Amino acid sequence: MRTLEKLFGLNKHKRLKVWENSQEFEFKHCRLFMETDAFKSYYTQLRSEPSPERTRQMREGLSNLFFKGREDEFPAVCEHARRRQNLEIGSSCAPAIFAFESEIDPVIIEPMGQKIVDYQREHFADDVFRHSRLFAMDAAIPIKELEGSIDGVIYVRNCIDHTPKWPFVMANIAHYAKPGCKLIFWSEMSHGPTPDIGHYNITDDVNDFLRLIDALGFDVDHHFSNVPSLPDLGLVATKR
Repeated sequence: MRTLEKLFGLNKHKRLKVWENSQEFEFKHCRLFMETDAFKSYYTQLRSEPSPERTRQMREGLSNLFFKGREDEFPAVCEHARRRQNLEIGSSCAPAIFAFESEIDPVIIEPMGQKIVDYQREHFADDVFRHSRLFAMDAAIPIKELEGSIDGVIYVRNCIDHTPKWPFVMANIAHYAKPGCKLIFWSEMSHGPTPDIGHYNITDDVNDFLRLIDALGFDVDHHFSNVPSLPDLGLVATKR
């Protein structure tokens, strides 16, 4: 039977490296994380009443990753986001966009969103997306109502290398961002010659991606690499 399947391509969806199978891989890891004490701590903190200590803790991680050595620049970005519309793409089960504490509910695009909602409501009686506008869909599909609507922050971390359609995700980001919008971005750029089923290569040269960011209408404020051997790329940019 396996020989026939191989010859005629039967049941190939279960074996091929396609986005749908990658999403199954991702949700398996997402579910495992939601069973950890680390997620339970995040969930408890998010559901608690806003407090200066909670805000400090949530922002500290963002500052350490994206503004290391430039910590004095981060408060201005938070203030920029406070009264504006913000967006996170690929949040998985623990959105970071809430750290900006905008007065407007953020938008979140997460293709696993409905599965995450179902799991969290079963196990926690609530879900982390409650104070957001959730689009539980492929981020490569354009959302017309978001075009030109994001004037605060677009946050994209550890996301685009999980889909072969990442160029379309980046194109949508450019369409959603209004002039002045901040893009806060990090991704691994390459996973070597044989990425696992959950990952896709983007480029071996981060300068290629920096040129793409410019072509999409963003000026890079600064960029960094935590593990150049991957390579990886983080950046903060502003839409022209």
